[in-house]
Amino acid sequence: MDELISEKKLVSGIAPKILAVDDKVQNLVALRRVLADFDVEIVEAQSGNEALKKILQHDFALALLDVQMPEMDGYELAEIIRSDPETHELPIIFISAIFTDRLNMFRGYEKGAFSFITKPFEPIELQNQVKFFIKKYLTERAYEESRSQTIQLYNSSPEMLLSIDANSGLVTQCNNRIIELTGYSREEIIDHSVFKFFRGTEDFEKARKEFAAFKDKEIIENVELTILTKDERKLEILWKAIAIKNNEGVVKGANSTWTDITEKNEMQRKLEASNKELELRNEELENFVYLTSHQLQEPTQSILSFMDLLNREYIDQIEGDGAEYIKYSLAAAGRMRDQVKELLDYLRLGELKECSDVDLDSIVHNTLNDLDVPTELDLAIHPLPVICGIEPYLKMLFRHLLSNSIKYRDQSRRLVLEVGGEVKGGCTEVFIRDNGIGIPENQLDKVFKIFQQLHARDKYPGLGVGMAVVKKIADLHKASIQLESKEGIGTTLTLRFPKS
Repeated sequence: MDELISEKKLVSGIAPKILAVDDKVQNLVALRRVLADFDVEIVEAQSGNEALKKILQHDFALALLDVQMPEMDGYELAEIIRSDPETHELPIIFISAIFTDRLNMFRGYEKGAFSFITKPFEPIELQNQVKFFIKKYLTERAYEESRSQTIQLYNSSPEMLLSIDANSGLVTQCNNRIIELTGYSREEIIDHSVFKFFRGTEDFEKARKEFAAFKDKEIIENVELTILTKDERKLEILWKAIAIKNNEGVVKGANSTWTDITEKNEMQRKLEASNKELELRNEELENFVYLTSHQLQEPTQSILSFMDLLNREYIDQIEGDGAEYIKYSLAAAGRMRDQVKELLDYLRLGELKECSDVDLDSIVHNTLNDLDVPTELDLAIHPLPVICGIEPYLKMLFRHLLSNSIKYRDQSRRLVLEVGGEVKGGCTEVFIRDNGIGIPENQLDKVFKIFQQLHARDKYPGLGVGMAVVKKIADLHKASIQLESKEGIGTTLTLRFPKS
């Protein structure tokens, strides 16, 4: 009985139906008792005609038929069941107390019975056979449900799916998506050459070569092609395929996926065109700024030279506020010269230079020696690594970073400046940390943009180019920048250079 209980769990919730046909009520009651532990629905009929009506109304897993019945015996009923395409596979078990000889049993099998049980019988004999057919029914239903779901998924796929015969190139199966996108009916696709989609395109021969090589490679991987729809619209597709093999491992077909990439490619082409146009405009703008800045150098230097000459040779002859005006003019011309130089430095950064081993330790020390370092300074320089880079650019980068730490120091306290680095994981990290005035949190995203001044110009003069130069040099070295800053506390900038 344990087996029957486990069987009850197996079919729980599905309740397969069994047709029990016998003209005697007591026999039907006996059958119900024998099958009481099965989670099945027993539908009873007391004649052949009543059984046929029940068959029209229900889907049965099994039919248990008595042989001797008035009007229509079990053999006649079985013959009718077998002759109907809807029920010809319904399993039939004959149960009889009278027709038990070999001839009748043979006749029962001839009419399509799977088994013939004679009365009296042991309940376990019928239970085992019912168990077998219930399992068979549930397995078939599970397969049909799975197959139905697979077909539904296949047809509802957003990709174009088709199966192709490896020898003839004929399409053997396709889903709804390919019908929807190409405009061809299923009848116009199935049993027609897959190459009909490529006729009239520049990719016809390419498609044939890819498919010809498929039998050896057993795969088509992301091949971009163009097909024509029924109304001769072009669709750009990505073709992927895997092999269908027989039991001997011979490639018989290809399960193919066509992904429509027309819109994606069109957007990519528009984006590339826009980027190209933007690059041209940026190049024109940079050329204009470069030429303008370059041409400003000479008059700026001339103004600076003559103002310096005036200051040195004729300052004693100038009365009133004239001497003060000369000093202002010298300072302004000097700032203009420095700003033009910064701008030219930024514009020149696109020029390619050869990488070499660069000693960052030496660069930092030399840069600090060249800068106007305040006397009230606590300086800590930890050992710095050698990296592969463009030395003139790295000198420029550290000059901007170190001069910024000095420029934006907090005048109310000693400047604390720390520089260090280490090889960490797959990169070289270098940091510069100070206790300067810091950067407001809502301004951090503007730091590396050109011509951005985050502080008052009268207090911290500049063009707003320095950190843009730092970013451009870091990008040229494929280095990332991490900036951490708190207003009134200080700033830490970390550069991560990839291993060469």
